[in-house]
Amino acid sequence: MYRSKCHEWIKKYNITIFFIGFWSKRTQKQWSSKYKNLDFLGFVENLHNCLSGSISIVPITIGSGIRMKILEAVMMGIPFVSIEVGVDGLPFRDSEDCFICNEAADFAHKILMLKNDFALQQQFVKSANEKIKTSFSPEKLK
Repeated sequence: MYRSKCHEWIKKYNITIFFIGFWSKRTQKQWSSKYKNLDFLGFVENLHNCLSGSISIVPITIGSGIRMKILEAVMMGIPFVSIEVGVDGLPFRDSEDCFICNEAADFAHKILMLKNDFALQQQFVKSANEKIKTSFSPEKLK
């Protein structure tokens, strides 16, 4: 329900959402018939090239490896927007390292806000990357 509400808001602004990874043909057909701004890429050979210049959105449609996906985005210099559950246990703070929001309208608004503000994207990337270096340094991991 959350993701459909979020898609309703996002489709108003003609933003294409790219899905990476395996999605059944049935799911792809179901979602593509309802929302015209979706593109299911499947497996991508070079994730860094595919994500370059994008914003990672984490509305938690499924929970598998979601924190790792956030960490990968940060390591690749990709800003992200997540719901609270997505960053649970990670050191990121709302409006400092990323946007964290739980309401569909707010989630969509924050995506648009970030999309239209390159300086904010860069600020989030720099801040989130510093958190990774500090929180997951070899010394901390010991």
